[in-house]
Amino acid sequence: MADYSFEEMSDMHLMYGLAHCKRTEARRFYADHFPNRCLPNEKTFERLHIRLRETESFKPVVRDRGRPRTTRTLDLEERVLDRVEENAGFAIIAESMKVIPGTIQSCANVLKEGNLLAIAPGGVYESQFSHNYNLMWKKRLGFAKVALEAKVPIIPMFTENVREAFRTVSIGRKFFLKLYALTKFPFTPIYGGFPVKMITHIGKPINYDPSLTPEKLQEKVLKTN
Repeated sequence: MADYSFEEMSDMHLMYGLAHCKRTEARRFYADHFPNRCLPNEKTFERLHIRLRETESFKPVVRDRGRPRTTRTLDLEERVLDRVEENAGFAIIAESMKVIPGTIQSCANVLKEGNLLAIAPGGVYESQFSHNYNLMWKKRLGFAKVALEAKVPIIPMFTENVREAFRTVSIGRKFFLKLYALTKFPFTPIYGGFPVKMITHIGKPINYDPSLTPEKLQEKVLKTN
């Protein structure tokens, strides 16, 4: 996110509330109320609201997730996202395909609007280092928190032969694993595009149960695999 003052961020959040959390309208309200200010990207309003809700602060919060990350690094990531979103072509594709920042609140909002949402709990880590379809979710509970927040069922899905179609290089696996642990960047080379028959299996929905904790819901989903 660009270098906005506290007053500007407060006004952006106010406009987002007046627009009933609709970022396009919030941007229009902001332009009408503050014509002499720099007009932020519409997704800035949404990200600011999510940040305030999840961290109780307008400023980026540095969490302990392995490698130390400075506020400067987080601000840089926000600026990169702003530049990408300003690209009209990418914005159109992202909007049509509902490609969004993967926060709990933003994902839950998509589901609350009646949309379907695909989440890979293992993420990049599993896609890079899993072999023979073994799950590598660790203690990841984000998908469970999203489902509980949105009060929606989870529909398990599995695509057969996807590992035969695209593969990761096994040589130097420990080296690439260390690189990923340090940078969270997928350095492991991927090759493939092999002509295999892929079949997607869709399991029975796991209905919303308010009595379940995210940990218990994760366990329940794991047992379906």
